[in-house]
Amino acid sequence: MTKEFADAGDFVDFLRDNETIASILPFAEELISLHDNINKGCNCKRGHRIATRDHVYKTMIGNVISANKDIQGSIKKYGGATTVIWKNNNETILEI
Repeated sequence: MTKEFADAGDFVDFLRDNETIASILPFAEELISLHDNINKGCNCKRGHRIATRDHVYKTMIGNVISANKDIQGSIKKYGGATTVIWKNNNETILEI
């Protein structure tokens, strides 16, 4: 089975449902917080808040998850998947 995260919002939902993963994944709480704050504050800075959240998401995937086989295994286990794909703007960031 394949688990696909279409964007940072999908991954945040997964982290909320899987506290174990959120607790072992560096920057998970920061990503969740950034996602929760997208619609708070001035609309003129909403685009910047989205860009910041997406940057943290891509950095987390590219630097932490891609390099850590234990975290990859945990995500597969808790996600009930044999293959996991992370995307952003229809572009695949990582597939394990």
